[in-house]
Amino acid sequence: MSQSKSFTIEQLQEFQRLSKRLTQIEGWKTEMVEQMGKLERQQRHADAEATEIQQRLSGEFAELGEVAELFSTSPVPDTALTLEETGYVTKDKKRLLFRKILADFKKANPEAETISYTEVKNTLAGTYKVNTRSIANFFLGILSDHKTIGGNRNKAIVLPKE
Repeated sequence: MSQSKSFTIEQLQEFQRLSKRLTQIEGWKTEMVEQMGKLERQQRHADAEATEIQQRLSGEFAELGEVAELFSTSPVPDTALTLEETGYVTKDKKRLLFRKILADFKKANPEAETISYTEVKNTLAGTYKVNTRSIANFFLGILSDHKTIGGNRNKAIVLPKE
């Protein structure tokens, strides 16, 4: 006959805790394997699509590639700037929007060194349908990172050098 070992209540509780934790870890590992498979499939799809796009750009659109700067307006992706009809724009979207407005203005006016507050406000209203009394309030905490010149009536933002 085998002799049974006796365990304390604390040891029984520790056994239960460890068993439960091992089950959690095994489930977690299974999830990770599934997620890695999903990410690998997404990466293969992205690689295949990127290869296809590169082939088309270097093939049928090769001539356009030589003058691509005529078509680029901003390094900020357009999809990042979808403004919902909520009446509220997040600070991250405001930051992207501000960078896009400056980049687009610089592309359209390569010799310009500044952009007026009025121009930024008009672009917000005309292009993005955002009406604000003051861009200083709208871009609060964002505008302060940029150098400005001028007085109360004729203020402008100094465009960053590229």
